[in-house]
Amino acid sequence: MSVPSVHSYIRTKLVVPGIPPEVVGRPRVERRLDELIARHRLVLVVGTAGSGKTTAAAATVRQLHQPVAWLSVDDTDIAPGRLVTYLDAAVGRVLPESTGTAVNAMSGNVPHAEAAGLLSSSVGDQPMVIVLDQLERLGDSSEAWAVLESFVRHAGSGLRTVLLSRRFLPVERFDPTGLDVGFLGESALAFTPEEAAGALARRGVADVDPRHAVEETGGWVTGVLFEAWRSADHLPGIGGEADPLYGYLSAHILGQLDPRDREFLIDTALLDEVTPGRAIALGITEAGARMASLRGRALPATWPGAHTLRCHPRFREYLRELLERRPADVVRECRVRYGRLLASEGRDEDATEVLIEAGAYEPALAPASRAIASVIERHDFRQARRWLEILEPTAAEHSPFALSLGHLMLSVAEEEFARGAAYADHLAARGLRDELARSSGRAVILMILCYAASLDAEGLRAVVAAAPEGANRSVAEYFVALYTYDSFNAYELPPLSLGAEYPSLLIGKYFHGRIAEVELAVGSTWNEWESVGSRLLAARALGHTEQALEMYERVAGLGARSLLVREAAPDLLLDAGRREEARAALDEYDQEVHRKGSLFARLGALTLRAKMALRLDRDHAAALAALEAFDRMNTSAGASPLQQRADTWRGLALLLAGEDTRAAVCLRAVVKTMLAADLLLELPAAAVFLAEAEWRLGDPEAADAAADIALEAARSQGSTFLLMEALSFLPAVVSRRIDAETSATSEWHDFGRALHAHRTADRRLVALSSVLLREFGSVELLVDGVPVPTGIRKSLELLAYLIAQGGRARRRQAMEALFESTDRSAQAYLRQARSRLNRALPEQAAVGTDGEEMVLSDALAVTSESAELERRLRIARTLPGQDRLRAIVSALRTADAGEYLPAVRGAWADERRDRVRSLITDAHAEAAQLSLAAEYYREAQAHAQRVLREDPYREGAWQTLMKVAGALGDRDGVIEAYRACEEALGDLGTLPSVTTRQLLEKLRR
Repeated sequence: MSVPSVHSYIRTKLVVPGIPPEVVGRPRVERRLDELIARHRLVLVVGTAGSGKTTAAAATVRQLHQPVAWLSVDDTDIAPGRLVTYLDAAVGRVLPESTGTAVNAMSGNVPHAEAAGLLSSSVGDQPMVIVLDQLERLGDSSEAWAVLESFVRHAGSGLRTVLLSRRFLPVERFDPTGLDVGFLGESALAFTPEEAAGALARRGVADVDPRHAVEETGGWVTGVLFEAWRSADHLPGIGGEADPLYGYLSAHILGQLDPRDREFLIDTALLDEVTPGRAIALGITEAGARMASLRGRALPATWPGAHTLRCHPRFREYLRELLERRPADVVRECRVRYGRLLASEGRDEDATEVLIEAGAYEPALAPASRAIASVIERHDFRQARRWLEILEPTAAEHSPFALSLGHLMLSVAEEEFARGAAYADHLAARGLRDELARSSGRAVILMILCYAASLDAEGLRAVVAAAPEGANRSVAEYFVALYTYDSFNAYELPPLSLGAEYPSLLIGKYFHGRIAEVELAVGSTWNEWESVGSRLLAARALGHTEQALEMYERVAGLGARSLLVREAAPDLLLDAGRREEARAALDEYDQEVHRKGSLFARLGALTLRAKMALRLDRDHAAALAALEAFDRMNTSAGASPLQQRADTWRGLALLLAGEDTRAAVCLRAVVKTMLAADLLLELPAAAVFLAEAEWRLGDPEAADAAADIALEAARSQGSTFLLMEALSFLPAVVSRRIDAETSATSEWHDFGRALHAHRTADRRLVALSSVLLREFGSVELLVDGVPVPTGIRKSLELLAYLIAQGGRARRRQAMEALFESTDRSAQAYLRQARSRLNRALPEQAAVGTDGEEMVLSDALAVTSESAELERRLRIARTLPGQDRLRAIVSALRTADAGEYLPAVRGAWADERRDRVRSLITDAHAEAAQLSLAAEYYREAQAHAQRVLREDPYREGAWQTLMKVAGALGDRDGVIEAYRACEEALGDLGTLPSVTTRQLLEKLRR
């Protein structure tokens, strides 16, 4: 989904208002506002209408030496998505790199307020000012005020926000507590006698005493300028809050005009800018003559152009009030004409609102049909539902397809697929569905999504049959095949680009098992938010656990949890060892699925519950019970992907229950189906489970063949992660396959080593608690993430020593390492250190004894940062290419906190420190090479420089710097790196190698 073009916005809302030439500058007010902006991150400017807020702010920001954004709020901005969209546009006009931040976030289900916070935080420390004017227009809209508060609270350090309003902000909806706030109010905005004198002189008013005018009006700017105190209704000393201007406007402005000019102003009161063309569109004759007549009159208005009139806000409000006093049918006709005018100008959303308010539902259909997509895309669902409810009866009578796309889009956006399918059925009953499918490719995709989620094979086939040839029909045919298993291979897998507007289509690729393709495509085709569900599922299935977890926590923290995000959560959280959170996420997913009613999702939830019963508790009975519920609910002939998932995990549950024959029958069938249809998602797991079943039934050749199918499927997926997940249940499968190999260097051996590393991690994950010794930057014991004091530092050193020794060490060796002595004092100190450590550790993790050895219990996951670093780097080296690079870089972040075991001294600590330092340096060297191969030149340079800070004699790192400089076209950099290498090696009395010298010559050419 692309960010809307700036042309879809009302430009005047985003422009700093011009200052008419007759306006006298007020340096006093401008200096004060400038000071407040410089000192405070939030500035409130509150004053009655006509107090000069907008003029003062516009004059002030024009003099600032930093980017300035402006947004004039109007009544329609109470829709939170619209407000966020305009905030995005305002910021993007001055900081293009922030364009789309909020709009893209909303497209990925991020709530409006959080999207606004993401936008303001994206400004970072870049200096910028944004002014939000006319905030009183937001009224009591709690959602709009929540957007505004989030925008202000999460603003980057460089952003200054100025809020202009006629009234104080509603504290029950916008609470400024804790914010750095400056305030400019009515008294500061009021004219001084000197300012009043200048303003009156500029207007050519010579018969008014400025001091008297200020006393009479309280310095109210509009009152002084338009002599409001001369009204009979005026109360001396009262400012604009008493609306004394109206009487004066009636008697001294409108009353002195030609009646035709007076009527013209009232007739055009709905227009923010009056031009002859716009006035004619409202049915006003002689528009040009009337404007020419008004051009020479002294009015509370400005003329931005020769033929453009803009009335002062208070004057226009008065004119609109006069318009509203006319007969209802006259006012309605005026509003209808105004709505049609807005539609002709491309302001379809505003036109729809005006026409609905006027009760003109038929004219509202056309602009509503054009605007509703953008309303839904920004997640203003309440507004879209209101339009559909009001206009649908009229649409059904006059234009049956006008709102069809809106109905379908809203159903998909709210994940109410059953509602969308019911609407498509409603069209079919009226004989309209086929016509819609022939006329709208987007409607085809939306109906396909709704029918697929409802497992309605008949509806799917009907839409495909009606759709014209083309890209959308190809996608539709693919989905029909995927969900109904009708001659699947007859349909070519459609390119992902066909679904660029609908990331939901990615789920088809995911179920097909083209996981790497999903991750690759979403990285280049869609923004990070709208494809987040598919990206999560793909990243998790590829084994990118940390990347997926970071993504999940970010979107979950923002409330952007779609069904796909919720589906990914239980497996992902369990991968990260967060067992109880995984259980809670599974329950939440169940609740959401049942609330939204999609049959596909409800069946999927049952298969996920079966899988999680096996992963969490090895509870085959619970898994089989969930799958029996699946069978009862799955009365459709479709649901092919879910049937495969169900039968895969049914096979494992039967194996764990000892029902080997039933398991084999089930697994043979599902593997055969997957191979025939080339559906790969569950194939690695199903084939592993089949290998075990065949072995138990006495057919080792069939078992080996099934294991090979599993490995080949994993290759096709682009990752061995799901294969290792399956093997963690039945590790004997890989052991037997390794035994059958004649070479010790086979792929199965490599895979077995990787599996061992993952199984070690898995044993830690299933523990009841976790114990981590923080070693980089500080030394601290964490139990379940919470710091726990031990009282003496030697307790922490003892734990570090034991973990480094593999969890077991002789007491004498420990004393020599920690105390450099074995005397009675050292023995007593060791006992004390061990005792204090055991008090801090959970009971299951106590340091025990085994003869002369001290032993760290393996009942709990007890590890250290350096041990985890070693383990993660071992696993990283089993991964291919960029997966390896990502894993290495992620592992190295642990060491960025600082020195290893700071302040711990002793031979063992120094030796361990040297080993860890060497490990980190080697990892950076490998990351430099991998980054260079991937053409990540700056990253390669940074890794190589890190290597050379630790070991300036590593010639390979110097070569990397030379290659980076060459790739960037920096010939001087090549020579500089070579000379630095030469100088470093000179300290050792040697020269750069022949390879390095040859590289220099090659890069210098």
